[in-house]
Amino acid sequence: PTLKAKALLAYILIEGRKPLARSVLASLFWPDVPEQTALHNLRQALVLINKALQQAHINFEIFETTREWISLRSDPPPVIDALCFINQLESLFTKVNGPPERGFPIHQLSKTLEQFKGEFLPAISLPDSDPFEYWLTLSRESINKLAIQGFSWKFQYHENREEWNSA
Repeated sequence: PTLKAKALLAYILIEGRKPLARSVLASLFWPDVPEQTALHNLRQALVLINKALQQAHINFEIFETTREWISLRSDPPPVIDALCFINQLESLFTKVNGPPERGFPIHQLSKTLEQFKGEFLPAISLPDSDPFEYWLTLSRESINKLAIQGFSWKFQYHENREEWNSA
């Protein structure tokens, strides 16, 4: 698929737990063309995505679509590594509610941080779509902020215990 189709797939995988209006997706990815052309481009990109998924032997529909909306199928929901990382860290930070102290689930934090592989969607950039680039930048910053907080807590935990090799 094209780079734009890959970016569209990534966006739907991250944001598609709730229905996404086709018109919004079209204007997000093709902001400088007339709406009808953008909607046509969206349909073509979805065809490319579905063909690529079939070639990858993913033989079930991952999208629920109507004339107006697109969303991810909820049964079974696809496992998205970035969302797992975000959800696990946010859950951990909510439960702990402060820097690591006695009883802190360091193993859970370490296991979650192992999932972090660097920049979110490093091979994706759409210079002709400022709205998508804005979303991508915000997503990268949000994920990086969570990772930094997680690594900071991990280092602080090991430093407090004088476990210098682990810090």
